[in-house]
Amino acid sequence: MLTNIEQMETNIKKMRQDMHNEVWKIGISLIVGAAACVGAGAAVMNYLDHHYIPEALQHVQGKT
Repeated sequence: MLTNIEQMETNIKKMRQDMHNEVWKIGISLIVGAAACVGAGAAVMNYLDHHYIPEALQHVQGKT
């Protein structure tokens, strides 16, 4: 059986490893979320670029 100090050291090592894993999970989630936002923005811009724009707005935007 481990002493209290040995048990605490073991718990600290496990906690540090768990925190390290959580940081990686959060980082990967942020990267995936940013990529999804970029993809959604590109899709919206593609839609707007190919969508019908009324004649009055084309003059304002310089697309005549």
